[in-house]
Amino acid sequence: MGKAANAEKRRQRFGGYDLLRHLRRLGMKRLYAAYTLALAALLSMMSLLGLFDRPDLSLLDRAFNLRGPQDPNPNVVVVAISQQDFELGAPRGLGRAA
Repeated sequence: MGKAANAEKRRQRFGGYDLLRHLRRLGMKRLYAAYTLALAALLSMMSLLGLFDRPDLSLLDRAFNLRGPQDPNPNVVVVAISQQDFELGAPRGLGRAA
């Protein structure tokens, strides 16, 4: 069986369309570029739809579990300011002074 017979079988399988011949003619660089573009579009759509959110948060949880507990930084202070504090005269714009 020669190359012509194999090509004819491929054409019959794909309804007269020789896929391998078309791909060779297109060139591997263009083929890689087309696949890369299609993959980038697919991943962008998946990201926009939020399909990576759950795995991302799960991996983040695992990273914190592997790291283990840490003591809080003594230089950080959390201050709660309520509406009553503003009514008593607390300044609206609080600076970041140390």
